[in-house]
Amino acid sequence: MRFQRILYIFFSNYPYEPRIKKMFHTFKEKGAKARLLVRCFNDNIEAESDDNFEFKALESTSRTLLSTPLDMNPKWKNFISQNIKDFNPDLIIVREMFLSALVADLVKDTPIPVVMDMAENYPAAMKSWKKYNSSAFKKFIIHKLNFPIRKEKKAVGKVDGIIVVCKEQIERLADEYQFDKERIVCIYNSPLKDLHPNVCDKKPNETPIFIHHGMMTSEKSLTSFLYACKILSDKGINFEVILPGFGDCEDEYKALCNDLGINHHIIFYGEYTGEELGELLYEADYGIIPYELNDFNNYTIHNKLFEYFALGLPVVVTPMIPTARIVESTGSGIVAKSASPNDIAASMESILYADTSKMAEAALKAHSTYNWDVEAERLLDFINNLDKRDVRN
Repeated sequence: MRFQRILYIFFSNYPYEPRIKKMFHTFKEKGAKARLLVRCFNDNIEAESDDNFEFKALESTSRTLLSTPLDMNPKWKNFISQNIKDFNPDLIIVREMFLSALVADLVKDTPIPVVMDMAENYPAAMKSWKKYNSSAFKKFIIHKLNFPIRKEKKAVGKVDGIIVVCKEQIERLADEYQFDKERIVCIYNSPLKDLHPNVCDKKPNETPIFIHHGMMTSEKSLTSFLYACKILSDKGINFEVILPGFGDCEDEYKALCNDLGINHHIIFYGEYTGEELGELLYEADYGIIPYELNDFNNYTIHNKLFEYFALGLPVVVTPMIPTARIVESTGSGIVAKSASPNDIAASMESILYADTSKMAEAALKAHSTYNWDVEAERLLDFINNLDKRDVRN
């Protein structure tokens, strides 16, 4: 591996998400040393440090306003500068965009390349989040002044390479910012290969179970899906939905289920561990990704799709461009005609009465393509061939 000392900067709290853990495992397998910088760590969480991994937090156990990850924040500048000096990296990867420009400026006179790990269309996500639509001032900053777009443009203009999770995002960045496509790589956030062996020996549940897991936030709205469940319930169709996860929309969804009278169909599981999720996925019959069509969902692929593939779960998805492309090309499920409740309900009903054995086989076959072993090789090839751009600001 060309780079042997990798600094990864994450804007949020520890424990960090599986995507970063998989990257670090890949780096360690190749003998590289890595240091992870995060905003803070949760109570009773100890870093998984060893000879090849170091962990540093900006704060101890809480996220204060002073630790907001922005490029103009002197606290982050000092924290990153000190770690660059101490760790002496030969590659820096920055998660998302708000600190990317800062990092690029800090090492602009060095040969150290900076890569932005852009897991989603962040400006589109911000514009949909409740917290940024809760006041006239926030709406003015985020929507009127286009603060997220300005920050993304600045970051893209300074970094040497970008990691995305779907090819549609490559096209967007090239079209909007004229960023060289050769400096962008698509790394799917897929699970490890053979994560759940022998999944085809399970029998269908007497009451068919749909599963959706993950954060319950506004950019991944489940509102239309819950109305679809109401349509199926009114038709007397037997089904159950398990919703592992939490978020700022959870209470809203619970209230909606109560208003619609579908509580007997919906199980809000709450927070879950990786082991619990594996068990829940194994028990389910179908995976579902029923989000609305917007600039967030049309420029990302939610990693739960690949989790469904690993279990051989037939899927129902709305026609989000990258997700629909993969489901249709693999034959692993049904793509609804639209994201309307009626069309989501129709697709759910169709899969309930379909012979899904071929879909299940197709999902497992897709897992042989969409897994981290494949992504790790692509990631290593990308960074091993990366050099620093001649950027004049």
